[in-house]
Amino acid sequence: MEKIFKQKKGITLIALVITIIVLLILAGISISMLSGDNGILQRSTDAKERNGVAEVVEKAKLNILAQIADNKGANISKDQLKTILNTYFENIATLDLPDDLSNTDIKLNANQTYGGYKNIALVDIYNGKFTTEQIEQDPIQVISKEDSFVGYYADFEADGTVDGIIYADLAKGNTGTGTDYGGFSYTIPVITGLKNYYVSKTDYEGNFGKKDVLSPLGAGNERFYVMSLNDFSSNQFTWYAGASINLINNCISDTTRLFNKGKSNTNTLITKWETKAFGEQNQHSSYRDLWGEIKASVNSDWFIPSDGEWAAVVGELGIDDSNYLDYGFIGGNYWSSSCYEDESGHPMAGYILLDDGAYLSGNYVGLGVEESSANSIRLSKTF
Repeated sequence: MEKIFKQKKGITLIALVITIIVLLILAGISISMLSGDNGILQRSTDAKERNGVAEVVEKAKLNILAQIADNKGANISKDQLKTILNTYFENIATLDLPDDLSNTDIKLNANQTYGGYKNIALVDIYNGKFTTEQIEQDPIQVISKEDSFVGYYADFEADGTVDGIIYADLAKGNTGTGTDYGGFSYTIPVITGLKNYYVSKTDYEGNFGKKDVLSPLGAGNERFYVMSLNDFSSNQFTWYAGASINLINNCISDTTRLFNKGKSNTNTLITKWETKAFGEQNQHSSYRDLWGEIKASVNSDWFIPSDGEWAAVVGELGIDDSNYLDYGFIGGNYWSSSCYEDESGHPMAGYILLDDGAYLSGNYVGLGVEESSANSIRLSKTF
């Protein structure tokens, strides 16, 4: 019988090598398209930065058009243009504007810098003539570093929104114990190299009375500590209900009760909470832990004040159990970001009792979930 052999079909070694080479070439092309100076990722980043700059330029242009409309069609004055530019750009107050703006560049504020796009040609924002008419204009009032501005209001972006009340001025410093802190005092240090500030709004009427509003001007160290005008939420929160007494002792060495430590305390405790370093999260049956709630606010530099900062809030602003409701505080008790040991060596989470003589106290931690108390939150920020 004749045997019929069928030829087996398969891939040869040469074909396999060629296939791999082609795949490597395609992979290289893909990587090159994604990365590199002209890659998709870089072009995407460049586009995002250009869009950010364009948005700032467009806002300035709209403000200029609004000012021209207020001038009843007259061209804008140099002082008016500088007031508008000061919202978005640095060192405008001392800028000498020529009649011809074609050779004038201005620099974006630090919080409005997008990648490499830092300088803007002024003609891209305004290329018109300046009015020769005398237009009434409030000049920029740069405040003194010799006087204290505790009790004034703060507008971080000079956008017309009042963000908080100033309770500590690092140009002047101070020490005190306020009304009643159980013997706990505060020291506000004096700092040099401070940025300038100016009056962005006069005679603002708020919960803390009628005062001018301050906004930052140019670069330098931040001068003021500010307390938000509103509670973080109408809800109350536990400190860390699932914390174990065997683990919580680390909190005492990781935080401090001193003034100027609230921000670092807050960042530390959020990290501890996220990694469950002290115990499981949100264990209380009725309340959530505060650290998970404020995470987004901390990204915007708001933080839970330390005991020392709370002492400065009530001491410098004169807050006590007779007037705290008038100042917009909803709750009677507010968490701090400080841990400490009581006289018997038990770990405590700090809080302040505004409804009991503005007294700094602490909540025992590690005793059990249901014993964890719930307090309100009021955030602080430097600017």
